[in-house]
Amino acid sequence: MNPLIFILTSEADKAKGYHDAIYDTWLTEWGALIDYKFLFSREHTAAADDELVVDAPLGYMEAVYVVQEAVRWALHNKYENVCIATSDTYFAIPRMLASDFKEHDFVGLRCNPPYFHVTGGPGYWLSRHACRVLIQARTYLEYQDLWASRELQKAGIELWSDTRYWDSHDVTRPFLYNDPQAWDTGIFAVHLGFQKGRVYDPECMRECHHAYLARTLP
Repeated sequence: MNPLIFILTSEADKAKGYHDAIYDTWLTEWGALIDYKFLFSREHTAAADDELVVDAPLGYMEAVYVVQEAVRWALHNKYENVCIATSDTYFAIPRMLASDFKEHDFVGLRCNPPYFHVTGGPGYWLSRHACRVLIQARTYLEYQDLWASRELQKAGIELWSDTRYWDSHDVTRPFLYNDPQAWDTGIFAVHLGFQKGRVYDPECMRECHHAYLARTLP
């Protein structure tokens, strides 16, 4: 079956227009190429067809419980590869699908030293094997990307770090997402969380998409 992207989100994110920016950009452009679900905790009750509500609490650290229930759902529904992303993540889907994420159990971008874990901002991929490990793992309040990395490492699954995922917190590796020429680097997953010196503005998603298309389309 096709790979699946989970977009971690909340009622607040939806109200701020984060979903609209995703619909206006990469989902409209390439949504037919990949399955996806906007992933909510149990605070969200009226789920649309492209939304999944799991029985887990709302909260930043509580996202651990949301992720565990989401991958349980994905396995039950026969998905082979699952991406955990956020509502401020931009994907150039054709590039990502052409990458090698299916060849590894755990793929994403490693945080800068001294940290060992994947950074969740630009998303990370899990194989069915990795999903099974996380379903059986102990849950506790933690950053969901750190929790996943720690529990997978305990099971002998190491992160395959790929620099084509980019995180806005990484000041050592700037990426001008709104500059068409920046896309020549091969990047395909971009965390837009902090741009222009402020908290995420969904307009950044549209700027990012326009720049990508300007560089890649004839």
